[in-house]
Amino acid sequence: MRSARLEQDMVSEQKNLLGFMSYRQGGYCFIGIVILYNFASFVFKTSSLFMGTIPSLLLCLIFSIPIPIIIVYLAFTRHSYTMYFRDKHFLLVFINRHAFGQWRKGTNRNLVTLQDLRSDQID
Repeated sequence: MRSARLEQDMVSEQKNLLGFMSYRQGGYCFIGIVILYNFASFVFKTSSLFMGTIPSLLLCLIFSIPIPIIIVYLAFTRHSYTMYFRDKHFLLVFINRHAFGQWRKGTNRNLVTLQDLRSDQID
């Protein structure tokens, strides 16, 4: 059975904030709240020029829903194969995107033939 050793930074994943959130996850939530506040206030101000308060609030809510979904997906869910959090998995895939599939053409000196294997077994 094959096994692969995957390195995991355990210090950065300790649940220090409120007992259920790491500093990395807290950073994601903080950045998400700042983005959400700025985006929602911009949408509310521009839409309230053309509509009333309640339609502006509904429009603000509809446009703001994807931001927490993306934050929760990246910060709190794990990839099923590597068991890394999604942000770390996507970062590793992005960094190593050119490392996979680079093949070098071999020469006859580097190839092992079936006859070579048989002669090694006889000796």
